[in-house]
Amino acid sequence: MKTLFPYQHVGVDYLLANDRAILGDEQGLGKTPQTVAAARADRTIQRVLVIAPASLLINWAREWADVYPDWTGKLEIVSYNKAVDRAEELSGQFWDLVVCDEAHYLKNRDAKRTIATFLIARKATRLWLLTGTPMPNNPSELWTLLRATRPDLIVNPKVPTKSMSFYRFRDEFCHVVDNGYGQEIKGGRNLDKLAGIMAKAMLRRTKAEVLDLPPMFVGRCYVEGKITRELRDLEAEFGDQIRDALARHEAGDTDALRELAPHVAKLRRVIGTVKAPAVAQMVLDRLEATENAPIVVFAHHTEVVETIATILRKAGVSVCTLTGSSSQKQRQDAVDGFQAGVYDVFIGNIQAAGVGITLTRSSYEIFAEEDWVPSNNAQAMARCHRIGTKLPVNVMFCALAGSIDEAIQAAVARKSADISAVLMDDAR
Repeated sequence: MKTLFPYQHVGVDYLLANDRAILGDEQGLGKTPQTVAAARADRTIQRVLVIAPASLLINWAREWADVYPDWTGKLEIVSYNKAVDRAEELSGQFWDLVVCDEAHYLKNRDAKRTIATFLIARKATRLWLLTGTPMPNNPSELWTLLRATRPDLIVNPKVPTKSMSFYRFRDEFCHVVDNGYGQEIKGGRNLDKLAGIMAKAMLRRTKAEVLDLPPMFVGRCYVEGKITRELRDLEAEFGDQIRDALARHEAGDTDALRELAPHVAKLRRVIGTVKAPAVAQMVLDRLEATENAPIVVFAHHTEVVETIATILRKAGVSVCTLTGSSSQKQRQDAVDGFQAGVYDVFIGNIQAAGVGITLTRSSYEIFAEEDWVPSNNAQAMARCHRIGTKLPVNVMFCALAGSIDEAIQAAVARKSADISAVLMDDAR
């Protein structure tokens, strides 16, 4: 049976003390074993439902068996999509405990999975929400989590018997403007007050706070690629407009990119394909220099993942990939094979491979592309920098030299400040 670290015992005690709770530990600190250990510590918990992203279902089954080998109760582990499909059936059952992993998936109050999940959990004795990124973009995303766990902390000042509506919460903690087409969130406000609420509603520890991990070094490099006619034409037609919109976006105008979004998306895809051969060569050069020390590569587009993998395989490199189209078995086989040394290079899509998996065999990550959401990049970076890491982790973000890619990457960084302020990561 798995042995917990001292800080994980604190997490177990926290969950046991709160029937409805948010465990917001940073990625890599082992929220899953803490949760299973808490369930094991309370033998009245006999009927458990775990709702998680599809890519984590096998991992949950393994962790449960590892931490709770003498379990004899009822355990169901379903994906968020399956929870939607089975909402009526699952909500009609009694659960001692409902666990929602990667609970930031429930940030949209109108999404089918959010409605279904909280319908299922409504009558459960306990509801534990797990997420290393409780606020991926802006403070309004915390409303669903607080409403489900600690509505007493967001009381409506005009009606003390009720919690804040979404719109009152949004207006209290977000800077909202009318852009002529509707209301837009442009950053946060009253963040100190919100940080105080979250400190009461959530237990969050960072790796720097509780683990003596080797350091992580993050850098950027500029690669050269064969500039295609398509890329030249796109930059010529939309480059100046996009640069101006990105500058306004960085200054807080979240609506600046709305009209240009399709062109930005197309540019990012084309830039990714142009960068792919250069990134593949980076991997080959590093493998040669380090005698095949394992490498993890992340990209946003599946096409980029496949292009890099094809080039490496032709060069004789053992490669595994993980994308949104990978089955659960393929996902687990890729992770297990990489960790066991079957593959020298792991290449994953940021969203599909960026959560819930461990890639600690590698101490070197290359991002061929970035995600728009900073927390998604942070999640992916944490795949190598977590419990079990033995060497300093080096992370390299690649930009296409002399292209709009440099401006696009700069824009991604703007969102991080509000997130850190609310979660108080900077203060730790």
